[in-house]
Parts: sequence; structure tokens; C-alpha cells
Amino acid sequence: MPQLLAPLAAKHVHVYADAPAYDVLAANGYAAKLTRVTPDMADEVYGTEFMSYTLAVKTVENIDEALTHIRQYGSGHSEAIITESKHNAQLFQQQVDAACVYWNTPTSFTDGG
Repeated sequence: MPQLLAPLAAKHVHVYADAPAYDVLAANGYAAKLTRVTPDMADEVYGTEFMSYTLAVKTVENIDEALTHIRQYGSGHSEAIITESKHNAQLFQQQVDAACVYWNTPTSFTDGG
């Protein structure tokens, strides 16, 4: 995990993370620019398209929870799923209403560099 976090830390990326993600990130040494998302700030954080080195992480239990989250907070522009499950990726790509839907690929291909 630390090798995955090093590029984020090097760019001073601010990460907003729900409780499970926060705990993993903090346990792996990513705490300098890490904010735990509380229920009262979820709508603001997950409903914001950050135009900076900032990202928001929401962990989900299953594909249905992921789809519900995207329906509520998605931009309609570009959405991505990170998964090893071909079935879940295909379901995500079929059900998400966005101009571009990615599997294990950053949305920066259509969101800017």
C-alpha cells in the first residue's frame, strides 16, 4: 500500500475518506492531508468535483451500493469503477448514466490532465 500512496503524498493530494478508507490510509502513513468524511459533510464532499489535487474516497460493500452512490453523486460526465470483478465492471458500465464510464482507468482521460 505505501507504494500506491507515495505518488499522492508527493503531489500533496488532499484525500477525503469515509471511515474504512480513512483507517486504512492512516494506518499506512497517509495522514498529512487526510480528512475523515463525517455524515454531516458527505453531501458536500461527494457532491463536489474538485478542481485541485483533491479526491474523495467512498468504500462500498457491493455493486448495488456503488451504483446508488453514483446515481446520487455522479457528475454525468465521467465515472470510474475500480474492481477485479468483470461482472461488476460490466454491470457498472451498463447502468451508470455518464458520457464516459471507465473500468480500472482514471477519469483524467476526459476530465483533463
